[in-house]
Amino acid sequence: MDTTESGADAGELDEARRYADEALRLATRDGSYLFHAGMIANEQGDTAAAREYLTRAFDVNPLFSPLYGPVARQALDALASD
Repeated sequence: MDTTESGADAGELDEARRYADEALRLATRDGSYLFHAGMIANEQGDTAAAREYLTRAFDVNPLFSPLYGPVARQALDALASD
Protein backbone atom coordinates (compact mmCIF):
# COMPACT_ATOMS: atom_id res chain seq x y z
CA MET A 1 0.00 0.00 0.00
CA ASP A 2 1.31 3.45 -0.93
CA THR A 3 1.18 5.73 2.11
CA THR A 4 2.33 9.25 2.87
CA GLU A 5 3.66 11.02 5.94
CA SER A 6 0.07 11.52 7.10
CA GLY A 7 -0.59 7.78 6.84
CA ALA A 8 -3.19 8.28 4.11
CA ASP A 9 -3.02 6.04 1.10
CA ALA A 10 -3.15 7.36 -2.47
CA GLY A 11 -6.84 6.49 -2.86
CA GLU A 12 -7.78 8.44 0.26
CA LEU A 13 -5.76 11.42 -0.94
CA ASP A 14 -7.41 11.29 -4.36
CA GLU A 15 -10.83 11.31 -2.72
CA ALA A 16 -9.86 14.14 -0.38
CA ARG A 17 -8.49 16.12 -3.33
CA ARG A 18 -11.78 15.72 -5.23
CA TYR A 19 -13.73 17.09 -2.27
CA ALA A 20 -11.29 19.95 -1.79
CA ASP A 21 -11.43 20.82 -5.50
CA GLU A 22 -15.24 20.80 -5.37
CA ALA A 23 -15.30 23.11 -2.35
CA LEU A 24 -12.93 25.53 -4.08
CA ARG A 25 -14.84 25.29 -7.37
CA LEU A 26 -17.85 26.67 -5.54
CA ALA A 27 -15.82 29.89 -5.14
CA THR A 28 -15.23 29.36 -1.46
CA ARG A 29 -12.88 32.03 -0.16
CA ASP A 30 -12.02 30.41 3.11
CA GLY A 31 -8.44 30.14 4.28
CA SER A 32 -9.10 26.86 6.04
CA TYR A 33 -10.36 25.21 2.84
CA LEU A 34 -7.37 26.54 0.95
CA PHE A 35 -5.06 25.28 3.68
CA HIS A 36 -6.48 21.77 3.51
CA ALA A 37 -6.36 21.77 -0.30
CA GLY A 38 -2.72 22.84 -0.09
CA MET A 39 -1.78 20.17 2.40
CA ILE A 40 -3.52 17.47 0.34
CA ALA A 41 -1.71 18.64 -2.80
CA ASN A 42 1.57 18.64 -0.89
CA GLU A 43 1.02 15.06 0.30
CA GLN A 44 0.35 14.07 -3.32
CA GLY A 45 3.62 15.67 -4.42
CA ASP A 46 1.91 18.46 -6.36
CA THR A 47 4.17 21.18 -5.00
CA ALA A 48 3.00 23.88 -7.43
CA ALA A 49 -0.63 23.48 -6.36
CA ALA A 50 0.38 23.21 -2.71
CA ARG A 51 2.27 26.52 -2.92
CA GLU A 52 -0.63 28.19 -4.72
CA TYR A 53 -3.30 27.04 -2.25
CA LEU A 54 -1.26 27.79 0.85
CA THR A 55 -0.30 31.23 -0.47
CA ARG A 56 -3.95 31.95 -1.29
CA ALA A 57 -4.95 30.91 2.24
CA PHE A 58 -2.77 33.71 3.62
CA ASP A 59 -3.92 36.13 0.88
CA VAL A 60 -7.56 35.59 1.86
CA ASN A 61 -6.83 36.05 5.55
CA PRO A 62 -3.30 36.25 6.98
CA LEU A 63 -4.71 35.08 10.32
CA PHE A 64 -7.02 32.39 8.90
CA SER A 65 -6.30 29.96 11.74
CA PRO A 66 -4.27 30.13 14.93
CA LEU A 67 -3.95 26.33 14.75
CA TYR A 68 -3.25 25.76 11.05
CA GLY A 69 -1.55 29.06 10.22
CA PRO A 70 1.83 28.02 11.65
CA VAL A 71 1.55 24.63 9.92
CA ALA A 72 0.81 26.36 6.62
CA ARG A 73 3.75 28.74 7.10
CA GLN A 74 6.09 25.83 7.85
CA ALA A 75 4.85 23.94 4.77
CA LEU A 76 5.32 27.03 2.58
CA ASP A 77 8.84 27.52 3.91
CA ALA A 78 9.67 23.87 3.16
CA LEU A 79 8.20 24.20 -0.35
CA ALA A 80 10.27 27.33 -0.98
CA SER A 81 13.45 25.42 -0.21
CA ASP A 82 12.61 22.68 -2.73
